[in-house]
Amino acid sequence: MNFPVRFFICNLFISLLLALFLVAKKRLKNHLTLSMQYRLWGPLLLALALPFVPYKLSWPEKIFREIRLFFSQAAYGPDSAVSAAAGRDLLPLDLGIRDFSAGITGSHVWLAALWGWVWAAGMLTAAAFLMVTVFGIYRLRRNGVPVTKDSEPALYGRFQACMGELRIRRRVRLYASCGIQSPVSYGWLRPEILIPQDLDIRFSDEEIRYILLHELQHCRNRDTLLNGAACILQIFYWFNPLVWYGFMRMRRDREAACDHAVLQVIGKELGADYGRTLLKYAGHMRRG
Repeated sequence: MNFPVRFFICNLFISLLLALFLVAKKRLKNHLTLSMQYRLWGPLLLALALPFVPYKLSWPEKIFREIRLFFSQAAYGPDSAVSAAAGRDLLPLDLGIRDFSAGITGSHVWLAALWGWVWAAGMLTAAAFLMVTVFGIYRLRRNGVPVTKDSEPALYGRFQACMGELRIRRRVRLYASCGIQSPVSYGWLRPEILIPQDLDIRFSDEEIRYILLHELQHCRNRDTLLNGAACILQIFYWFNPLVWYGFMRMRRDREAACDHAVLQVIGKELGADYGRTLLKYAGHMRRG
């Protein structure tokens, strides 16, 4: 069975796993912190990467073999040649998947080949959109103006104060650009934040503090790492709407966890001011 067909079959199980995850997460919502709800997406992303592990190295093969060996020994005895042969000959696809996959790759070879080409074309298209976004951010960063204590002393001072509030010790670069309407935080090893050039004109000092704390919290949580993994996996799962919906929920959880962390820093008594700042900023984005 070629990989595109095996990957398509794996998507059936992955979709079921994702659906169960979303249901369980909804049921346990009141028992988990916002940060924990977001962090739970990490193991799920690892599960989405399992189909790309080399087949002979993947863990399901060993697990299914041990299960078959256990039941064979229970039926025939631990020293039986029948039980040993049953455990040795077992493959993961013996549990009902082999007949289905053989039907696809055997009598419908052309269908399997067509799916392979469609899947590859979809991946190339999704990868192209991602690269356009990445190069767009790179172009804005290249044309942006570094915010330093010499160029923008007041804004740079607020930025450093926010880093002190969040106890961020590694270096985070700040750039201003006239080509964006919303701040962008990116980079895992070398985190950078890109803000609109007129940010200090449209917002008060306290509002700028809230915005910078929000973006710096993303850097502190290393959200770009999880987001980058999701973007790459989305290229391979471009055809699965449930995976796209799951990633949308993950990004919502990321923002909710970030807002909650900021509120923990500024104090819940300033939560209303923080919320008004977000609404004000959203209004500027719609008009911009």
